Amino acid sequence: MKRFARVPALLLTVISIPLIATCDLFVPVDWSDYAGLNLIEATPLSITTPPTWTADWDAPYMLFDEVADPGAIGAAPPATLGPVYRLEILNLMPNGTFDAGTAPWYPVGPAGIITHDPAGFMDIDFDARENRVEFRIADLLDAALADAADTRPVYLFRTMMNSVTAAIRLEYYDGEMANGDEVAPVRWQFDTPLAGTWALFPDAFDQQDLSVPGTIVAARTEDGVFSIGTRSDNPPVQTMAIDDFRVIRPDLPLGLRLAVPYTEQDRPELPRGGTYTLRVWARTDPTAGTTNRIGARNLSATITTRVGETSFPIGASSWVVHEVTDDWVEYVSVFTGISFTRPVDTTEAPIEIVITPTNAGSELQDLDAGSLLISSPSLEWSPR
Repeated sequence: MKRFARVPALLLTVISIPLIATCDLFVPVDWSDYAGLNLIEATPLSITTPPTWTADWDAPYMLFDEVADPGAIGAAPPATLGPVYRLEILNLMPNGTFDAGTAPWYPVGPAGIITHDPAGFMDIDFDARENRVEFRIADLLDAALADAADTRPVYLFRTMMNSVTAAIRLEYYDGEMANGDEVAPVRWQFDTPLAGTWALFPDAFDQQDLSVPGTIVAARTEDGVFSIGTRSDNPPVQTMAIDDFRVIRPDLPLGLRLAVPYTEQDRPELPRGGTYTLRVWARTDPTAGTTNRIGARNLSATITTRVGETSFPIGASSWVVHEVTDDWVEYVSVFTGISFTRPVDTTEAPIEIVITPTNAGSELQDLDAGSLLISSPSLEWSPR
């Protein structure tokens, strides 16, 4: 016959206490309050009601403004969406879409080497190797701000180009002198014609065929000159057309931001970890191509914990980059593992949403001017 040891009642009581306490650790957390909840519902797109979405700059660098009647420009949104806003990195090149002649470009050579095509672009036809077409950096729309800046400004350019000649030469002289001589220019050159087709320079060109990679130009605003054609010996004759010539400042943050408070009325606190999902409706701007407006090719989004620092980490893996179309699309960006410290003042914001109408997830030279229409952003969270 089996015998069972008697355990004192007091001992059973002592054993049961840690077992009960341990069981409490396995009670699942109820996250149901967050299911389908828009954490930024209290701060829709707005330019007037704080706390609100804020662009890093006003003109001449950025534009964030409501489109009162998107249907009037052929961009009526789905009926379920809220107000529509334009988010734009502005083109610093005046008349970059050539709606009003060819200024500020000027010929070095006969006046007839540049003409304005009625279709809205500039034709260039050199009649001698010494011809050039130039514009002064001092004519850019931010010249006064750049002159007053403590640091030397950095400019980035792009242009649509159509060349039928076997050589393309672009140069930038910043006006610096050394030992009485002008410092050699930054020079781009390409020796394969486009055969009558339009392409985006320098993106559509093989970077190995360019004398310098990328498109970054540092300039002394009052003296710099950008040139199509070259001052070098034995320059080629060029016949080409350009359109949508744009210039931006890639050394500046160019985002639209919303600081998200840890707590807000009628919503639970912001969780740490898990997955944040940002949704925003967007489409290309149908007014692009006129009035010096460039159509954006990308929408980039990130969530940062560096709130208030105007952080704009170009090329960081935290950016989600979307290619935009000419239809309204809901673009979804997913962010995992966001960690932050619970603020002492729970009305403070531990995270900040940043969106921008360009490709911020690659290299500096991939930034571009461009305009998007956006609407109805939302932010949700899930534990996984």
